[in-house]
Amino acid sequence: MRYLPFLIVFTLFLIEGTWYQMVVPHPLENGWMLIPRFTIVTLIICAIFRGPVLGMFYGLSIGLLYDFIYTDVLGIYMFSAAFTGYLFAFKLPQVQRSFVWILIVSMLGFSVFESLVYVLHLSIGTIHLSGEVFFYHRLLPSLGLNALLAMLLIYPMRKLMRYLKLREQSRDEAV
Repeated sequence: MRYLPFLIVFTLFLIEGTWYQMVVPHPLENGWMLIPRFTIVTLIICAIFRGPVLGMFYGLSIGLLYDFIYTDVLGIYMFSAAFTGYLFAFKLPQVQRSFVWILIVSMLGFSVFESLVYVLHLSIGTIHLSGEVFFYHRLLPSLGLNALLAMLLIYPMRKLMRYLKLREQSRDEAV
């Protein structure tokens, strides 16, 4: 049961790489690119409840998969996802209780992740995309898409994380 969050993150990784690519054309007619990062959003939600070490571990694991499958340069996604999972692990009760705070933190984390990936790719010369095009045609539309997903995932993930925490506490008390 304790591996269920990682199984959910991994399943979303598979969905964003297969199903989503068939449903939404790339890029849209208005030049927007909707980049699904369901995995990153869920990783941040898990990190909010489980802490920075778990967020970093999930980030390393999923980032390595991103690197192997989607890029020719190893390490960009792995570093960015691990950094984001560690940085946005606000394990504060005020954040964990509030739907709005979880949404804000996860979208801020998503934005930092996308920006970090963009800057790293730009610095090594693997992409040639202006900052304005990145921001208006890629980051903002993707932020909207991933915010919608986050709104759907926050409540069930929060419930799952609370259940796992209670289960761990009862197991620790039994020992």
